[in-house]
Amino acid sequence: MKTSLQVLIVEDSEDDTRLVVEALEERGYQPTYQRVETPEEMKEALLKKRWDVILADYFMPRFDALKAMRLMKDAGLDLPFIIISGSIGEEIAVAAMKAGAHDYMMKDNLSRLSPAIERERQEAVRRSEHRQAEFALQQSEERFRQLAESIEQVFWMKTFATNKVMYVSPSYERIWGRNRRELFENPESFIEWIYPDDRDRVIAALKKLPSQFYDLEYRIFHPDGSVRWIRDRAFPTRNERGEIYRISGITDDVTEQKRADEKLKASRQQLRDLAARLDSIREKERTWIAREIHDELGQLFTGIKYELCHLQKGLSKSEGHRTEDKPALGEKIKSTLDLVDAAIKSVQKIATELRPGILDELGLLAAIRWQTSEFQKRTGLVCRFRSEIQTIPLDRDRTTAVFRIFQEIMTNVARHAGATHVQIQIKEKSGHLQIDVKDNGRGITPEEMADPKSLGLLGIRERMLLLAGETEINGVPQKGTHVRLKIPLQEAEGASVNAALRVKD
Repeated sequence: MKTSLQVLIVEDSEDDTRLVVEALEERGYQPTYQRVETPEEMKEALLKKRWDVILADYFMPRFDALKAMRLMKDAGLDLPFIIISGSIGEEIAVAAMKAGAHDYMMKDNLSRLSPAIERERQEAVRRSEHRQAEFALQQSEERFRQLAESIEQVFWMKTFATNKVMYVSPSYERIWGRNRRELFENPESFIEWIYPDDRDRVIAALKKLPSQFYDLEYRIFHPDGSVRWIRDRAFPTRNERGEIYRISGITDDVTEQKRADEKLKASRQQLRDLAARLDSIREKERTWIAREIHDELGQLFTGIKYELCHLQKGLSKSEGHRTEDKPALGEKIKSTLDLVDAAIKSVQKIATELRPGILDELGLLAAIRWQTSEFQKRTGLVCRFRSEIQTIPLDRDRTTAVFRIFQEIMTNVARHAGATHVQIQIKEKSGHLQIDVKDNGRGITPEEMADPKSLGLLGIRERMLLLAGETEINGVPQKGTHVRLKIPLQEAEGASVNAALRVKD
């Protein structure tokens, strides 16, 4: 089966044209051709039809091969262009090749014509594919450039082996306030403007690239005199063999975010300090009220009981009353004494709930042990208490805070756990007081732990933050909840905490 071939022949001789066509047919081609011999004819032919190859005579009265090549190039075409001439010198042939001809041969020897056409057609396809690839690359680079130059962040790339900067987006000049040219001349010039306290940390992280992920925040000096916060991230790019050949990164100005974070932290700290102050005030008021109730009402009820007892004794000795009235009066006095005893117990209970005296008299460990015993009596849950230490060396304010946290944990167990057993363990570990409370209830869920309406858990966490402590809460479905508290025991660590908790009398 013959191969179809569209041939444009630039030739003034019909006979020579026929010789060329016959040579192609002999080589298995089925040529469709057009002969032109003037520039105007060639221009029209290039516009009207798509050609596979151009065969041109070098010398013609009104036209020549070099002009034909220029017309082809002016039309934006890249076709195999082969010169076929009756007589051509070597110098002319070399000049024609330099001008863009792909091959040349003599009219009396066309044996190379078919291989030359096939070769140059393949070369033309390769050139076309190369141009398309280059165009696609240019389009890709243009899209990359538009994207990189439109974002607020700095996008940068450098070679892995030589550390040569390949690209830095214009945002660098806005964020750093310096010319990008400095980086191309010296890729490490940006280090000079890093805040001294952060510089060593950045250099150490850069040296570990790409073995470790690079994501740092650090400060820089801006030419306007301000200090800015920078977030810098980098990641490696690998070739088809999996080898790292490029490092790319994104740098962002996070100064405003840092300022907002600092304001938020300060606001939260102010709220915590306020909450701690209110808590301390409330604790002092509880202590005062408990003392007043215990002392004043306790003494008052004790006095009333004493008078009633005295009256009871006097009544039994008295002879002024009728004998039949004495039993009734005695019963009333006894009933009143019982009421007074109940009132005294209520006063003691209220005073204890407001501020357990054992907390001030015997300390935190004894208070937790007593609270556990009271909890077991009140709820009927089986409680196991174990302590590996004899005393807990915390000051009064921190002792109170830890006790209230423990009370809140036990209240949550009673209200929500659905448990039958509770274990409390206290020990000292690595300079911290560690309190573990475990129950065998339904187990707290992640949703409950994250619920902002869980005010009890929120209160526990906030109190622990004031103590510079840690809170761990874990729940296993149908197996229970485990709460672990870790409170630093050293005074130095608690100094600033005490300042928040303490209120002057």
